[in-house]
Amino acid sequence: MTTTMLDALKLIAGRSGEAMHDALRAIQAVTAGSPVVQQRYNHVAEIALNDASAEWMPDERQAIIAHMDATDATNREYSLRIRLTDAERDALKEQAGLCGQTMSEYVRRMIFPTP
Repeated sequence: MTTTMLDALKLIAGRSGEAMHDALRAIQAVTAGSPVVQQRYNHVAEIALNDASAEWMPDERQAIIAHMDATDATNREYSLRIRLTDAERDALKEQAGLCGQTMSEYVRRMIFPTP
């Protein structure tokens, strides 16, 4: 399945309730030629792929992953899934947003601070 980033964002917007709003904003960024498209896409894809209510076929998952910037996942082979309450997730998302980071980036920086 070969898709464009825009196609992948449309797929995400239609399938992931958690990522829909951000996906629509990323679609606007793509059509406007925004310089932060890749960061927005990475953020949206991360949310969508971790959305437990969204069901992805293997080829759809690969199409979404194909457009993610590899520099964000350099040498990272493992993912960690944790359970949070709605309040905990909201607080984590807010704190990460205040720092201009995805939730994954924020948690990594909290656990593994760099000097």
